[in-house]
Amino acid sequence: MLPGHSKVPGDSKVPGISYLEYPVKDSNKIEMTPQVPPSTTWSGILACPSDSPYADRLKKKCSGVTFEKNGQEWIAGFWTAPANWPEMAAGRESPRPFSSKTHSAKDFPYLSLRA
Repeated sequence: MLPGHSKVPGDSKVPGISYLEYPVKDSNKIEMTPQVPPSTTWSGILACPSDSPYADRLKKKCSGVTFEKNGQEWIAGFWTAPANWPEMAAGRESPRPFSSKTHSAKDFPYLSLRA
């Protein structure tokens, strides 16, 4: 697990949304946690440098925590896919943080569908 992952608050997950977590392969220390969301509907643990375009949202809306990696500040947290990606990208997404108390799956109807 990347440094800092153990500090990521689990209550930043929205109930009913499936979050992907990628383990680190212990024998070779291969880090599989993505630095960018793989798709517009992806939710899961994300870790990125603090100067990443995703860092501000990850820290403010997803309760991301900072840690140091190779002398650089990084942020890790449970990224929740936005209900409206263009609105998020334009900076018009509500600043209300994601948590088990503030959101539910009904706020993200296309994300909460279970296979």
